[in-house]
Amino acid sequence: MKSELKRISSEEEFQGVYKLFNGEKTIEELKWLYTDPENSKSFNAYLAKNGNDEVIGVIGYQTSIFKQGKKEFIGVTGFDWKVAPNIKGLHGVLLIKKIFDHGNFFYSMGSTQVAMKFYDLLKFKKVNTYTKYFKILNLNEYNESLKKVSLKRRIGFLGLLWPTLRKSRSKRMLHKDFVFEKYENNFTSPVHYDKIFQKKITKNYIEWLLRCPSLDSYAFVIKKNDVYLGTCVLYIQNVNGINIGRIVHLPFLGYDIKNWVSALDKCLLFFKMKKCAAVTGIASHEMNHQGYKKTGFIGNRLTSRSIYVKDVDQKLKKIELGCWFLQFSEGDMPILGF
Repeated sequence: MKSELKRISSEEEFQGVYKLFNGEKTIEELKWLYTDPENSKSFNAYLAKNGNDEVIGVIGYQTSIFKQGKKEFIGVTGFDWKVAPNIKGLHGVLLIKKIFDHGNFFYSMGSTQVAMKFYDLLKFKKVNTYTKYFKILNLNEYNESLKKVSLKRRIGFLGLLWPTLRKSRSKRMLHKDFVFEKYENNFTSPVHYDKIFQKKITKNYIEWLLRCPSLDSYAFVIKKNDVYLGTCVLYIQNVNGINIGRIVHLPFLGYDIKNWVSALDKCLLFFKMKKCAAVTGIASHEMNHQGYKKTGFIGNRLTSRSIYVKDVDQKLKKIELGCWFLQFSEGDMPILGF
């Protein structure tokens, strides 16, 4: 039977997407993920349907403006890329090609083994890596949150991370004039750094992150000497009865390492208040890496993943991708892998 590819245009179509995921995601979560942060009436996702009008494939996408100096580009990243297991053909390739036209370049962080085979086929290029950082705040409770993980893996993982219980920042690394104020519709654009390649964060984007239906979300305005540095977004998920925290988004905080340590320390104090057993965050830029390390987090090559790019028109040829600043606030990454 003939199949078709179309953009999601109505809420009724989410029932078919829900069935495709076999209950792994709720309809509420799918609607939030696919909603365009800059236009709440538009869904950023394409469906593949068969001749019976049944959903047999889907891909969500997110477009963002990335900037370095005065140069701006639209980057698009895909997520929830899925085709029904009994379907043969090129539906997966056709779906991902469908979203290429929405940006100047396509990027992907991490990805599954299946996705990486497609990336090879489509000639994606590995341009950088990011590292997931962990810090344990309560060893016994964190162990309880991992009870569905095999004993062997759990012992290895806890063995790697237990030093984070003892590691902490030095008081000399903190700025006394560093303040977290509760975000209350008081968005201001963060400080811009010409050499950093990063997403332009908007008020709509912050508020889209805060609407996540499956987690508890919080945001804070970061200030130093009454100068606004950007907005921090934090998530908390209850895993097997245990709270786990995630630093979803930090602005780029400059080249003073004390800024990074001060911000991360404020995050940890908040998560401790919320009785979280552990905290995660990611870093792709060296200043962010150093901030996590000096605040007692652990991340290494085993917790690092590749960043892939497809830059058909060579728009990024003169961009220094080693200065790419990325956070958990990309695509569906905020809610994955707690």
